[in-house]
Amino acid sequence: MSNGQDIQLLDVSLGSHALVVSASDSAGNATAQTIPIRVTATIDSLIGAVNVFAARGQITARIARNLLSKLSDAKAALQSGKVTAARSKLLDFRSDVVSHSGAEIAPDAARLLITDVDDLLSGM
Repeated sequence: MSNGQDIQLLDVSLGSHALVVSASDSAGNATAQTIPIRVTATIDSLIGAVNVFAARGQITARIARNLLSKLSDAKAALQSGKVTAARSKLLDFRSDVVSHSGAEIAPDAARLLITDVDDLLSGM
């Protein structure tokens, strides 16, 4: 990664990582700092991923709307303290992704969505 480059978190695997930040000045002084980070899935990150994949043409518009509706319902349920209802909507989301993988959802996009929703479910 080079100076000023954006990090696309959609392309970073879930789990722990080390971000190394280095800097130097024109006098040749240099320093580096390692910052531990942990990438986790959230309902908002799943919403973002569905939107990105739809924009890239990796999910059809019809399926994207359906998936986003399930995620919106899961988010509302979770915000209301209804964890069981949120889990149910997330499991419905997962089932839809599995059933449409390779057809209306590109296999790579489906794999990422399944991995992320499984991570989210395991923490609930």
